[in-house]
Amino acid sequence: MLTFVIFAAVGHWIDDKFDTGPWGILGGCLFGFIALIVRALRDSPKA
Repeated sequence: MLTFVIFAAVGHWIDDKFDTGPWGILGGCLFGFIALIVRALRDSPKA
């Protein structure tokens, strides 16, 4: 969960720094969500 928050915060910082509107935070949330899913898949027991 912390990974998602970090990526969202970086996206927000990118929006502020480069005035890119909502695209930085949306991209950060997307990458954070992907990282969250990948970690959950790696930590899940193999069948």
